[in-house]
Amino acid sequence: MTSVRLLVLGNGAAGAEKQALTLAARLRTVHDVTPELLKEQGIKWSGELEEKLQGRRTRVVWLLGGPCRGFAFTAQDAERMVDEFVNALSNDVVVLVTFSRRTPKDVQRIIRNGLYERFTEPGQVLMWDGTEKRNPYYALLSTASYIVTTPDSISMTTEAIASGKPVLTIGVEHCKGKFQRFHQALFKVNATTPFTRDAVVAALQRCAAGSDFRQENTASSTLEKEISMIVDAIVDSVHVAIDKIEAS
Repeated sequence: MTSVRLLVLGNGAAGAEKQALTLAARLRTVHDVTPELLKEQGIKWSGELEEKLQGRRTRVVWLLGGPCRGFAFTAQDAERMVDEFVNALSNDVVVLVTFSRRTPKDVQRIIRNGLYERFTEPGQVLMWDGTEKRNPYYALLSTASYIVTTPDSISMTTEAIASGKPVLTIGVEHCKGKFQRFHQALFKVNATTPFTRDAVVAALQRCAAGSDFRQENTASSTLEKEISMIVDAIVDSVHVAIDKIEAS
C-alpha cells in the first residue's frame, strides 16, 4: 500500500473535511470504460468511421489534454511532440485525434499543421476538438490499433488503459510532480510505455497478434485498487486530524 501523508491547512475541522472530500472525489474519478461500452460505441460509429477512413486498418488514436500544474503544455511542447509523433509513424497509418476543451488553441493549430503536412492522403487524419455535439471518443478507443496520450490527465490515461489497447505516453519526460510519479508507476508495471519508435513497432506487433492488454496483465485493476487504498488512507488520516482539532 502506498503511504499517504496529509497536511491539514487551517480552517479547522471544516477545512480538513473539505480537503478530504475534494481529494477523494478526484481520486475516485478513474474511468467508466467497459468492454460493453466500447463494443456498443464501436458498432454505433463503425459505418461512419469506415467510410471516412477508406478501409485503412492501422489506426493510431491520439488523446490530447491541456495545461496543468504538472505539465505546462506550451507551443514548444506541442512542436516537440508532433515532430516526435510523425517521425515514429509509417506512411500508411490513419491518425485519429481528440483534443480536450482544455487544449490551447495554439497547441491545436501546431498539431493540426504538423499532422496534415505529414499525412496528406484524404481521410488519413481525422480530428475532434471537444466542441462537437457528437464525439466518437469511446468508438476511437474501440477501433484503435494503439493509443497515444499526453501526460497531463490521469483519467484520460486510465481510460486508455481500460480499452485493452497498447498505450504509449508522449512527452512524459517534461511533466513533473504527481504526474511524473503516476506515469513512472505505470511504466514499471507495463501498463503503459513511453512513446518511442520501438514502442510503436511493438504496439503494432501486439495489434497484429490480436492481443488484449487486459488479458495480459492486471495493471488496470491493480491501479484502481491502489487508488482506492490511497483514498481510504486519506480519509482515515483526515478523521484522525479532525479528532485532534476538535479535542484541542
